[in-house]
Amino acid sequence: MVEPRQLRRSGRIPGRLVVRPGARGQDTVAEYSVATAMPDRVAFGRWLDQAIAQARLAEGSCAVLLIHVADFREVDEVFEVRADEILAQDAGALAQAALEPHDFLARLARDEFAVGVPEMVHHGRAQELGSRVLGSLAEFVASRGLQMQIAVNIGIATYPRDAQTSESLMQAARVSLTEARQSGSNQVRLFNSAAGERARRTRVIRRDLWTAIQDDALSLQFQPKFDARRRNVVGAEALCRWRHPALGQVSPAEFIAVAEQSSQIDKLDDWVIASVCRHVRQWQDAGLPLVPVAINVSGLRFASRNFPQYLLEQIHQHDIPPSAITLEITETAAMKDIAKSLETLAELQSLGIQVALDDFGSGYSSLGYLKRLRVGTLKIDRTLIGGLDADAQGRAIVASMVALAHELRMKVVAEGVESNSQLELLNEMGCDEVQGYLLSLPLDAAGFAEALAQKSAAREVQSVR
Repeated sequence: MVEPRQLRRSGRIPGRLVVRPGARGQDTVAEYSVATAMPDRVAFGRWLDQAIAQARLAEGSCAVLLIHVADFREVDEVFEVRADEILAQDAGALAQAALEPHDFLARLARDEFAVGVPEMVHHGRAQELGSRVLGSLAEFVASRGLQMQIAVNIGIATYPRDAQTSESLMQAARVSLTEARQSGSNQVRLFNSAAGERARRTRVIRRDLWTAIQDDALSLQFQPKFDARRRNVVGAEALCRWRHPALGQVSPAEFIAVAEQSSQIDKLDDWVIASVCRHVRQWQDAGLPLVPVAINVSGLRFASRNFPQYLLEQIHQHDIPPSAITLEITETAAMKDIAKSLETLAELQSLGIQVALDDFGSGYSSLGYLKRLRVGTLKIDRTLIGGLDADAQGRAIVASMVALAHELRMKVVAEGVESNSQLELLNEMGCDEVQGYLLSLPLDAAGFAEALAQKSAAREVQSVR
């Protein structure tokens, strides 16, 4: 525990501040956190407005440190007690022990504190203070006989260098805190313009993605799949694309990650499913040959209760056979909840919808799980295909994967084929299908329809012969 003399160096005991009485029947007024009697978000906002006003008049600076304590929920679950009362007061006390008397400590949320540093003489003091607070908090929290290490991260922003208003200064500190948390436990990060630009870009993507989904402003490309031996088109993988009016072409990895973080991934997946079904119907109406189109589905959507029913509704609505659609899920997503995955797989297969295990070799790669999942297709990740030319061990691994999949009655697709030597090796191994830039770049809907027309014409020529 922190020694009492440390806690009283500023003339008061943090976490035990005297609270102004509220109305009858209320514990506190709105400016204090009821759980710890510490100043809360409202009080900190008022203090920060005043600190910035004073710094502006004096042509000085001030800083905000946002402190995130990561283990409140873990204490709840492991020790079966409420962590608010156990950790919050000690965490506040430990932080206060590292502060100067005129620094302002507040509790913004259950697991988050803020420190205001007024009248800074030099910018380095904020980082020095952050390191002291980190060292104090990261040591331990002991209360009621419990001891555990806690993970702490701190984000720092200063006025006027990083922002000009209290709201923007808090946003800058939040960006720094996010950077610290992404870097691991017990990290301190100062605001930098690159991180600020990334955060701004993320906010724009989060804001505009839902509108793009609603307005049909996204598009699809189709990566053809080829028979490894005959080298004719036998299917495609649907790829979602988005050209933002201000940001330009946004990487799928970027906007899909934002969709997952902002709970928009279900709507994005559903848009892709409906759009693929619509294109398949159009190709059928044009008399083009039917080939399965693979759709990448997030683990969240795959695990949702109504997913098989939604997919079946789209198939019936567009009057296409279930065999026209293949779902691709990553092995990582499938194995997060193996019981739920097995249930969903069984339901989809009973409806005649095939499922492929995507990016095999990039995650868990558990052979035991592979046996239990019983998917129809195994897709070998491009990271394994890229080394086939020069890596004998890599060739042995891929050859073993192909043989194992065939023993389990799975079709094998190799991703990222970019050289003739890779294609020949895969053909020798017995790989069924390949996709990659060697044989075709991703095509828009019209381009893929043309590829299907060429496939149909080749069939006719063969039949004449």
